[in-house]
Amino acid sequence: MKKLKFIYLLIFSLFALIGCADKNKDINVSVSKNPDAQEVLSLDSNADIFQWNDIIYKTNIDWINELQFTENSKVGKIEANSSYAAEFKNGTANKLSVGTEIFTVKERNDVLMVKADGEVKFYYLLAEG
Repeated sequence: MKKLKFIYLLIFSLFALIGCADKNKDINVSVSKNPDAQEVLSLDSNADIFQWNDIIYKTNIDWINELQFTENSKVGKIEANSSYAAEFKNGTANKLSVGTEIFTVKERNDVLMVKADGEVKFYYLLAEG
C-alpha cells in the first residue's frame, strides 16, 4: 500500500512539474557580428577607417599608437574612397587615397599598416566580443 501511494505521489509530482513548465517561453538568441562602417561612423563621424576582408579597421587608437610595429608583407591597396558607409566594401576607405598600399605587421595579426602621404599609420581590427 505504501508503494502504491509513493507511485501515485511521484506521478502527481511529475504531472505538476510538466504542467507548470512555461511552454510559450521565448528563446532569444543574439548573434554578435563585427561592426560595419555604418556603426563605426555613427559613433565617430571623424573616424579614419577602411574595410579589408569584410572587417573594418580603424586608426588613431591610443594604445595601438604606443606600440612598435615592423612592416611585414603587402596584402593589397585601397581601391575606393567613400564618405558614405553604405558604399563600403573590401578595399574602401573614407580618408585614405585610392592606391594606398596595405601591409601586415610582424607583431600582431589584428593590425594593418599603411603608408599615406609620407606618414605611417596603424589600423586596428574592430571586432565584436
